[in-house]
Amino acid sequence: NKSGPDGVLDRSELFAKKNTDSDGDKGVYVQIFRKKDGTFDLDKAREYLGKPEVAGVTLGYDWKELSPAKGKYDLDNLKDVLDVAKGEGKKIVLQIHSGDGTPNWVYEAGADKVEFKPFSEHEAIVKGKDKLTMPPPWDSVYQRELKQLAITLGKEIGGHEALAGIDLPLGGSWEESSLPAELVDKYSRQFGGREGVADKVLQGWNGVVDSFGSAFKTQDLTFNIASPLRDNGGRWDAKEKEIVSRLIEHGEDVLGDRLNLKWNGLSTSGINDQVFGLFDRLKDSKDVGIGLEFKDARINSPRLGIDPNIPVDRQFRDMLNRGMAEGGDYVEVFETLFRDPRLADVWRWLAARTAE
Repeated sequence: NKSGPDGVLDRSELFAKKNTDSDGDKGVYVQIFRKKDGTFDLDKAREYLGKPEVAGVTLGYDWKELSPAKGKYDLDNLKDVLDVAKGEGKKIVLQIHSGDGTPNWVYEAGADKVEFKPFSEHEAIVKGKDKLTMPPPWDSVYQRELKQLAITLGKEIGGHEALAGIDLPLGGSWEESSLPAELVDKYSRQFGGREGVADKVLQGWNGVVDSFGSAFKTQDLTFNIASPLRDNGGRWDAKEKEIVSRLIEHGEDVLGDRLNLKWNGLSTSGINDQVFGLFDRLKDSKDVGIGLEFKDARINSPRLGIDPNIPVDRQFRDMLNRGMAEGGDYVEVFETLFRDPRLADVWRWLAARTAE
């Protein structure tokens, strides 16, 4: 959950999902804000889940909130929201943030630590700090403890009928597969340069897929794809495309039709064809879901490119139509956008369209 102290968020997400088994997995999902204590308000969840155009809500938890101490798990709030969703006949998507959300006890157990700056000024505001930390994805202590988290979650909530899927923890700041330049700087000499670091990143990602794929038997598991190594300003290069392609191949092998992909590519300027080239062979698959995210959750953000002279709802429909043309059939949107009265008809339109 990317909410700051002022409630401002940095993006909204459009998922594609071609392998849905029930109507409950389709439609509009609202990502709701956490309270200051890191939990989610049950009344707010019930309010959104009770809306006919909403198929479910997305909950983003830091790892340190789910496991504040070694061997201790705080899952009551998550289970409560799942039960609310079940009562409403709706669904939940769980996002797990490792990286900067890694609990301190993992470092105390011996995991290495990388310090890095937020990717943007807005992220610093959202995080409430100007220095972030994460373990390297391949670190053996990190992998061992994250596997234990997956096992525990699988036992505690894996059988809950309201749990639609999980966004896997792949990144530095959130769950996306986006890692800081400082990671390359710190380990480049040890692993023979940037390409060696990239190969170690892939090793770590594959470990996450294996752990969660084993712990969860029926839910869809999602890779939120973003530029993996931010040392080149977020511009994709051949090595980054290689490791993401290999990650997808591993996901297909382990997860089969439970694999979902998504990308933050929706704006008025179109879809990022460079990234979609990675998904070309999967676009027509009925098994693998391919999705998009809006580039920003703030309507006035330059990243979205909204033209003030054109009705906002028309521009959002155009963006969504382009995403739907790529195979999308449900949308996740932060509540800031969902609550905007100018977009109310857009979400009802989208819910009706995805139900067809």
